[in-house]
Amino acid sequence: MSIQKDDIEINIKGKTHVIELKIAEPGFSLDKPLKQINDYMSKIQSCAGGYLIVFDARRDPKETFQEMISVDAGNVKIYQVNINPTAPSKL
Repeated sequence: MSIQKDDIEINIKGKTHVIELKIAEPGFSLDKPLKQINDYMSKIQSCAGGYLIVFDARRDPKETFQEMISVDAGNVKIYQVNINPTAPSKL
């Protein structure tokens, strides 16, 4: 299967796990990444699940994402990584 540059497939004991990487900027929505990962997962016969890793670059991310979302092809575990934290001097 052909993989996009921000997608990773890991095969562990015959089960394939799909990993999608995204950067959240202002206006970011999970709709497109979830559709993409669902499409990739549906093409893999032995897909065990998917992981969406969102590097959150928004200045003040008040929105957090659910930890697990069900899509047609299976479950997607979501990890949100804040890469633009508040400076300690601003706390």
